[in-house]
Amino acid sequence: MATSDVFISYRRKDVEFVKQLAGSLAQQQRDVWVDWEDIPPGVSDFSREIARGIESAHTFLVVLSPDYLESEYCLHELEYADQLNKRMLPIVFRPVDAEQVPACIRSINWVYFVPHAGQSNDFSAAFQAVCQAIDTDYDHVREHTRLLARALDWENNQQNASFLLSGAELDAAESWLATAASHTPPPTDVQTDFILRSRQSQTRRQRQLLGGALVLLALAVVGLIVAVVAGVEARQQQMIAERRAAETLSLSAANAAVDAAASGEYLDGLRLAHFAATYIDNPPEQAQQTLRQLAFQPGTRYAYFDDLPPDMNVLGIKPGQSVRSSGQSDTILVSDDEETFTIRDADNQPIMDLNRLIGSAFMGYMGISEDIHPAVLSAYENPLVSSPAMDITPDRDYVAVGTEQGLVIVQNTDSASEYWRPDGHTLPVDGVRFSTDGRYLASRASSDTLNDMSISDREFIVWDTESWEPVLQFDNFRQQRDLVAVSDDGLHLLFLEQSPPGYTLWDVRDSRQQWQLREGQLIMDVAFNPDGNYLVAANLFTLRMRPPRDFHIYDTDGQLINSLTGQPGVDALDMPILFSPDGVKLRQIRDDGDLVEVDILTGETTRIGRVPQPYILGSSMNGRFVGLQDYDNSEVLIWDVDDAAEVARFSSADLGFTLTVSNDGRYVAYDAREAGETVGLVVRDLMDMTAAVARFGDLAADIGIVGTITHAFGPDAQVLVYASTSGDLRVIEMDTWQEQTILRGLADRVSDITVSADGQRVAAAGESGTVMIWDVVSGSDEQRITNAGAVPKVAFAPDGESLMIGDEQGNIALWRFAGSSDVLAWVEQNRALVPLTCADLIQAGLIASPENCPVAP
Repeated sequence: MATSDVFISYRRKDVEFVKQLAGSLAQQQRDVWVDWEDIPPGVSDFSREIARGIESAHTFLVVLSPDYLESEYCLHELEYADQLNKRMLPIVFRPVDAEQVPACIRSINWVYFVPHAGQSNDFSAAFQAVCQAIDTDYDHVREHTRLLARALDWENNQQNASFLLSGAELDAAESWLATAASHTPPPTDVQTDFILRSRQSQTRRQRQLLGGALVLLALAVVGLIVAVVAGVEARQQQMIAERRAAETLSLSAANAAVDAAASGEYLDGLRLAHFAATYIDNPPEQAQQTLRQLAFQPGTRYAYFDDLPPDMNVLGIKPGQSVRSSGQSDTILVSDDEETFTIRDADNQPIMDLNRLIGSAFMGYMGISEDIHPAVLSAYENPLVSSPAMDITPDRDYVAVGTEQGLVIVQNTDSASEYWRPDGHTLPVDGVRFSTDGRYLASRASSDTLNDMSISDREFIVWDTESWEPVLQFDNFRQQRDLVAVSDDGLHLLFLEQSPPGYTLWDVRDSRQQWQLREGQLIMDVAFNPDGNYLVAANLFTLRMRPPRDFHIYDTDGQLINSLTGQPGVDALDMPILFSPDGVKLRQIRDDGDLVEVDILTGETTRIGRVPQPYILGSSMNGRFVGLQDYDNSEVLIWDVDDAAEVARFSSADLGFTLTVSNDGRYVAYDAREAGETVGLVVRDLMDMTAAVARFGDLAADIGIVGTITHAFGPDAQVLVYASTSGDLRVIEMDTWQEQTILRGLADRVSDITVSADGQRVAAAGESGTVMIWDVVSGSDEQRITNAGAVPKVAFAPDGESLMIGDEQGNIALWRFAGSSDVLAWVEQNRALVPLTCADLIQAGLIASPENCPVAP
């Protein structure tokens, strides 16, 4: 049975809206079942076709309106979908009385296409919510639909045994059933019965085969063999049941881990994720993926509920130091009466009057005693005492103060001038801290008030005082935390916890990031050399045509090896970085058509030939083949750089802006345009130029991008990957030119795509700064990197285990990947995790009582 993504149930009065909705879903590559398209002409059993449409759809979308609730036929469709445990997606097109809505969808979150709760809910915003709902837990829902169709076929054919599952398909269905109860929608009774009967039938067939063999044995041992077989079978069934129960607990722990991390309890989430990935051998993929997602995220690294350990000093955090001293033993910054600020010595004697600097900017104290002097002296000896929103650099040159307006004001103590006033907080700033070397400044903003400390909605920003730009910003705190200190490297924050009392140490960046640099120039491309020893970033000073370029070369530790500045321009702003076969020279095509190689270590330039046209459109990943624009003849010329030979020519009449050649020089892909609009991605066989071999996204509405279609060939010319406007990536198998899989989750316009050298991974960068990495075969996402900068460019290392990212602001970063075993080893080495107890599992809702606890009490 052919399946669809969505079945739309609606009342005829709403047909125009439904046509708009169905059309938009189709543009997003969603298969839509709607009654004016999917019921063949002449069909007499209209009701049966509707039922088949519901059975074969992954999601049952209800267009709610007053007329829908009055239609007996519509309500019958809804009732049948509910019987099948279909995932329901109610959308409100016209306001309805909630009390009149059937109970099966009354408690489900509705998507409003009409104003509601102060939101305008225009079509675009509401449609995005619909797409997100459709894509949620897509693999589970798809398998639910498939097994439901198989189960209904079995039931509708008098439960004929030939319709039952067997072999690997049965094993997969049992694994799905073991975890399905924790997902939405849950399995139906007919699905459960179908899978159980399939197992019984397979067992019966095995018994029959065994029975045939037993006939040949002596009658004296028949009884013994039957008993042994029955015992083995019973043990197998017991082992299957135990495995299912263990997998269910593992998956439940993984879901609880995600919830804990999302609520700001990162350390608890990581403990749950670690449990989910280690509770059983070969844990479910979802449990392993959860650990991968949480292992390296910013969050609590250690928790200390007594004294800080002595080795904390290696982070530049000194427990005996006043939380607001200048870092020297003889100075403290003091606020005497919320408006008078003084630098005092350890005996509380004034050294410098700061009234003229601060004025009335300070918002108040953060729980400090009204008797300020004893409190200050106490804080000097004991960093557990809360402190006001002010701090001073160790050299006494700058003072930072937080304000009620969400500002951090930094002023120079010599000139009395305001030095810096960043914009970033939305709440009153009630805590600021310099690192001991003054390089980093951390600020905390909170909705807390002095009279009601139970309110706790907080933001933290870590600023680099050299560039005065935020290093990290996060706001997922929902408990009391006082900022005590910032490490000298700016990568760790020390907090004082109020409940339970103690300290926590935070990593402030994603630990997958090995290093990050800033060049301050627009980065147009990034690449590894073929051996993976060096990383190259191409920068531009200007966006004019044929601009000079800078190439910066780094080693894998982030050390700058060489800079090739002011290289003569090329025609295309997005001209990729090309390497020579030996991997130590950059290939460049100069304005006059000269082809040169520049040694990345010495900068020595060697002319190796010429190209017929210097107007470059694109190239292959390995740099051997380039696409050139022949303006005189209105043609595209594909040129083999190594052999200095023409490969093929074709008309450029429909050529858009992007062009890529496969590494073997066999195929070229480019975005085609008609009347100024992008109409699709065209693939040509350079060995047979009579016609295009494939075209994807034939309608501009399907691609939805005015300008370019981001795409890339795999290194081995086995796959072609291109992006649609929704951020989904389509992987095309080049042997058949059929869609192999869809890579979902980015939900952004794609600025760059790269495929790993082994063809197993695809990375894509969204223009808003999110980068995702997927497994090509399974389509599952392996990594998600946020805050990667605007319009990033990405490149895999040759071994596929690292990813280089460069953005418009000149940031260059290297990120690492790791398999499940590597992640587990890293977590156990770098995160101080307290094992979960029975009480923890009960609190997380994973077990009901200590009697069935799978861990030590």
